[in-house]
Formats: sequence, C-alpha cells, structure tokens
Amino acid sequence: MTTAPLVPPRTPTTHQNGGLPPALSGAPRSEQTTLSGAPRSEQTTLSGAPRNDQTRTKPLPSPEFTALRIAYSDISTIASSLEEEDSWLPTRCLGWTVRDLLVHLLGDVQRALVALATPAAGPADRDAVTWWTAGEPTDDPGFRELRNLRTISGAWELEDLVRTFMETTRAVVALAGRTPPEALVATRGHVLQAVDLVTTLAVKAAIHHLDLVMELRRPGPRAEPLALVRCTLDALLGHPAPADWPDERWALLGTGRVPPGGGERRALGAAAARLPLLC
Repeated sequence: MTTAPLVPPRTPTTHQNGGLPPALSGAPRSEQTTLSGAPRSEQTTLSGAPRNDQTRTKPLPSPEFTALRIAYSDISTIASSLEEEDSWLPTRCLGWTVRDLLVHLLGDVQRALVALATPAAGPADRDAVTWWTAGEPTDDPGFRELRNLRTISGAWELEDLVRTFMETTRAVVALAGRTPPEALVATRGHVLQAVDLVTTLAVKAAIHHLDLVMELRRPGPRAEPLALVRCTLDALLGHPAPADWPDERWALLGTGRVPPGGGERRALGAAAARLPLLC
C-alpha cells in the first residue's frame, strides 16, 4: 500500500539458473538478466541499442517504459470517463470504491515522481522481482491509509481528482522517458534501477486496472502491461505458469484476486499454497 495523497483543497519469460528470478540466482548483478530475459549488460531497448551504450545522448524507449505509458494512459482514459455515481462503485479491493482506488493510485504515482527525481548512490538492493518478495515495501507501517482513505477520497471533487491523476501520470511518463534505464533511484528506503522501478509501477497499475473495472463497463489492461505482470509472477513462482493460461487469468490468480480452479490448482501443485505471490 502507498501513503494516500494529502486531502485536496476544497476547490482542487523463463529465467536462467534453473528458473530462479535473476536477483535470487546468486549471479553478479552484471550477469543477471532482466524480466525480458536478456543480460542486464546486453539488454536492448526497442530500437535495438544496448542499455549500456554510453554514446547515446538520451534514453530510448524500453518495453518497460512503453508498458508504463500504456498502463497510465488507459487508466487515465477510464478515469476521465467516470460519472459521479461510477466513482462509488466497488472494486476488487475489498471495501474500496473506484474513487478510493484512484486516490491510492495517485499516491503511488506521486511516489514515482519523487523517486525518479531522487538519484541514489547505490548499490541497488531491490529489482523488479525482489521488490515484491517480502510484500511491497511501505512507508506507512501503521496502515493509516486503510483508516483514512475513504475520508480523503470523499474530500476530492471527482473532476479535481481525475485532473490531478492525469497531470501527475503525464509528468511521471515524461520524467521516466528522460531517465536512463540503468540510473539508480531511491524510494521507500530502497535503491533500484530506474527500469526496475518503472516495471514495478507498470505491474501495479495493470493489477489495479483489473481491480478498477470489476463493476465498470470499461476495457481491461492491454497486452504490454499484462506481459510484465506475467513475467513478474513467473519470476516469483520460480518457473513459468502454464502457457495456455491467459495473461489476465494468471494476473488474477497470482495476485489472489480469484481462487484457482481444480485444474489450475493441480497445474500449480505445491506452489498453489504460495498464492498470492504479490498483492
């Protein structure tokens, strides 16, 4: 969970090393792979340029960045289409309305903006997989968000909440697009590469997109963010989930949004007891 924003103004793939996740394999960081399967020292952007190409003058779009841009754009589209009554519909997050979840997401987007503007000396102590291994780190040990979220979300005018969310997501995408993927940034007391931060943000946005549309007649997340969710869940599981499971189904199963059916439980075997792999 992220810390909720302040009350607004009244007018406002399979891994190497036997299937272990890269960061858990014991290999040196320079030899580990990213979620896409390429070694960190060799991974390319969508243009084909190596991530460690020191000759480039500015970062080039990566699959992770593209997924984040799509995830935030799609949630913004949903948010901008909401009527007041839509904002009080339930979501897959027990007890949370659409409005509550948007405030929660806004808090995460604000954290992302601060993180991308907070260079760190390193070394990185988390990556896109290990960020989730002990539960998502939180700077809110008293779970104040759970007590205050409804009060805060009710204080927002829907129009102001949507506008602030859209403006902040655009700022995050713009800043992420200018940040080298290998740059080290700090958030919640941890250090990770910008590409790993972007991956975690896209994963969380895709999962909450699924939560958001439970009662809304709106499209779910697109393939690019869901692909990152699948890669993350596979890494946390230690091996790929069955290939015939759609990405959306695995996302719902792996995060505990739906229970596994009999065939799914048999396919997971003992690993079924480990669900949810992330929340």
